[in-house]
Amino acid sequence: MAKSQLSTVSPYSRYGLGEPQTVAFVQGWGMGHLTSSLRDPLNINYNNPASANSLRLTTLEMMGRTDFITQSSTGQTPVEQATSVFNYFALGIPVSEKYGLSFGFLPYTAVGYLNSEIINNQDIGDVYYFYSAKGGLNKAFLNQSYQIVKGLSLGVQFSYYFGSTDYEQNIRFEDPTLLGTKYLRNYLVSDINATYGIQYAYSISESKEFTLGAHFEQNNSLRSTYTESAYTLGTGRILEIPRDTLVKINERGDFLLPNQFTVGGMYGVKHPDLKQYAWMAGADFRFGDWNSFTDFNGISQGLTNSFGVSVGGEIHPKYAFSKLNRSRNFATNIRYRFGAYYDSSPVELRGQRITQSGITFGVGIPLRIKGLAPGEERSNIINVGLNYGARGTLNEGLIREEIVQVIFGVTLNDRWFIKYKYR
Repeated sequence: MAKSQLSTVSPYSRYGLGEPQTVAFVQGWGMGHLTSSLRDPLNINYNNPASANSLRLTTLEMMGRTDFITQSSTGQTPVEQATSVFNYFALGIPVSEKYGLSFGFLPYTAVGYLNSEIINNQDIGDVYYFYSAKGGLNKAFLNQSYQIVKGLSLGVQFSYYFGSTDYEQNIRFEDPTLLGTKYLRNYLVSDINATYGIQYAYSISESKEFTLGAHFEQNNSLRSTYTESAYTLGTGRILEIPRDTLVKINERGDFLLPNQFTVGGMYGVKHPDLKQYAWMAGADFRFGDWNSFTDFNGISQGLTNSFGVSVGGEIHPKYAFSKLNRSRNFATNIRYRFGAYYDSSPVELRGQRITQSGITFGVGIPLRIKGLAPGEERSNIINVGLNYGARGTLNEGLIREEIVQVIFGVTLNDRWFIKYKYR
């Protein structure tokens, strides 16, 4: 059995820091979760801080999503769930031609599940096991980047992680004369970390450009406060009456984050009437050293190294095809995104590696703006996306999840600090 808890219902969120909530911002999300080489003048790429100086207008972005999940297990009736989450709020500012910054807030990971099982014991009857958790980590970030030489930009992201996660294990007996046990754990995390990025954009011609990018998050430790308690329960499996306290702990410690890096390339073609690419396509490869991850007590969770790949692209038909340059068809003025991804997670259960794969689609729909004053530049984009993916397996009694994500976001661009002249 699995029931909704906050923004995730996946039992696989139990491992590591939880289920990642914001793998990319809206443009990269629609392109198969591309991040490393994405460098757009009107969209924020929070993953690679080296892209912060690519913005040409002040940019405000936000995005939310709704997930529809079907969980299946061999011999069990599929369970359908739905969750919603606000993914991020971010603001990017082009301070100068070479320097830019962006900052924002987002949910980083989420933990949430309610699982149960019944085991029959010949001597004492049925034993009921309940496992539940809720919570996760949030992240506030500040990206800064500077162009060192033409085409080469370096960036750094300062992040503040904070959040709380509660875990509960409950054991009850069918025999009301036996005492049950409840075991509670809480982690309260609050600390900072840094991510470093690099991008190099090479102009093949006046309109064609190739970009290489990479970003790296170091294996810093996250300070946390750990609370643990356990006590016995009277009566049966339904009515809960606390009896004797067995354990009570309140300590401070650290989680050790893994080293994680992503590298990739992007090829794009520009149009003289656009700040953005008329079309572009790229690929990413990512790796996480989760084998080095340790929990509060310095104990490894038995995780393995993870890796993933993404491919995707975006096209603006009106400017990508010369025959459509003068078209008045609104559909040709929409930006279309598409992509695919595959991730081998660090979780391995019962000899089965938990993997996730999917395909993404997205559109950026421009809104018409009237009454601009001389020198003003402004654009409003409505972003809608769809992601279909699958995670897990039915082998060895595990759970397979089919996920449909509906994404909605807005991107607002404006030129700030206009110096007007009057006659």
